[in-house]
Amino acid sequence: MSHTDSAGKDIGNGGFQAFRVPCFARYWFGSAFAILGQQMVAVAIGWELYELTGSATVLGLVGFAQVLPVLLLALWSGSLADTFDRRVIVLIAQALMIVSTSTLGAISAGFVNLPDHSLFRSLNLGVESLIGLLGETGTRVEDPRVSAYLILLSCMGLAKVLNNPSRVAILPRLVPGDVLTNAITWNSSAMHLAATFGPALGALIVSLAGDSKARYAAVYWTDACCALTMFCCFLSLPRGIGQPLRKKADAGQSESNHCLDGLRHVLNDKVILAAISLDMFAVFFGGCTALLPMFARDILGVGVIGYSWLRAAPPIGAFAMGLFLAYRPPRNGIGRMLILSVIAFGAATLGFGLSRNYALSLLMLGLLGAFDNVSVVIRHNLVQIRTPDALRGRVAAVNGLFIGSSNELGALESGLTAALWGPVGSVLVGGTATILVVLTIARLWPDLPRLATLDQAIEAG
Repeated sequence: MSHTDSAGKDIGNGGFQAFRVPCFARYWFGSAFAILGQQMVAVAIGWELYELTGSATVLGLVGFAQVLPVLLLALWSGSLADTFDRRVIVLIAQALMIVSTSTLGAISAGFVNLPDHSLFRSLNLGVESLIGLLGETGTRVEDPRVSAYLILLSCMGLAKVLNNPSRVAILPRLVPGDVLTNAITWNSSAMHLAATFGPALGALIVSLAGDSKARYAAVYWTDACCALTMFCCFLSLPRGIGQPLRKKADAGQSESNHCLDGLRHVLNDKVILAAISLDMFAVFFGGCTALLPMFARDILGVGVIGYSWLRAAPPIGAFAMGLFLAYRPPRNGIGRMLILSVIAFGAATLGFGLSRNYALSLLMLGLLGAFDNVSVVIRHNLVQIRTPDALRGRVAAVNGLFIGSSNELGALESGLTAALWGPVGSVLVGGTATILVVLTIARLWPDLPRLATLDQAIEAG
């Protein structure tokens, strides 16, 4: 194994074998801290904007502001990841994240007095018009912080779209091939572990700060520190480990063709296309995270701490499933397992929408996260093992475009449908649509449910 600290070394077996590679341990630690900070911000920004506006539509716009850079730049960022040093790109992205979240904190704490600028007035007017169009009458959006926050969220989205393809493409270079499944499982678990504690820590900081003007700013500045931690971890990785292995066919290729190669690879590989489509539509319709402030305050009657545990429940379930999969990785019937896990995800979404009991709601969200992680681990394995290194950045960008945009557009969809039908109606429609989409995809791409093992997936690719 080249380009890693453990080249040629026996790192043994067991659920923690990937952590015996020092480069992976630093990669995992930095990624976990970055996601921890982002989850803390998600709690604080949602709660603060709901306090400022009381609008479900604005909660949806939080997602849209972050997905806009993904929609515009995802393919280009994948091309960057397959052209330039991926490690350097991650460092630039984290520097942008540090600046964005620090500025967010300065505005929230009142250290920066926003001017009465035409840009803020125009954006607020647009938000107010959208709110009125969706029937939320009587809501005024006059605070310039609303527009400023949406702009900064877009900057954070830009940092993510630069970061994710390069970060994902580096992973297979860190560990031996026979440890990749374990590394992918732990990489997924890092996201869920951070998402477990992030909401609770964010809510705890807000709660401990009481009525202080800096109660939300403290969360945003903590995220800046988390991004700095990831910056330092990736800075410590060996130089050259992020250098892409470019194919000769890439030389002299136009920029547009180079950007589109990842999309062509996904469209030509029916197994990858089916797996990504399955997750994309499930997350788009079945995601209910954006509406949790409404469920917490208006339906379940719990405060910001209760809300934080609602946000933490899916990643807790996902992390528990991740631990199980680290020791018992999916080996047989992976296609059928993928289909059934997403159906169960939709069913748990329906259960949450119907619940009026706080404990039952936590349970449904936990199950939702557990089933989601099964599909995430299988999908990530399929994408990595069926993609050559020279294309990994661009394919990761396409994957991020599908899944990342569905997360944030799903938040927008949740906010808009909740404005029309209420939060319960929005979640019930989403859960039902998820199950119907799974059945449709299984019929359109029968090769996916027939897939037996990852070895078969390699041969088929």
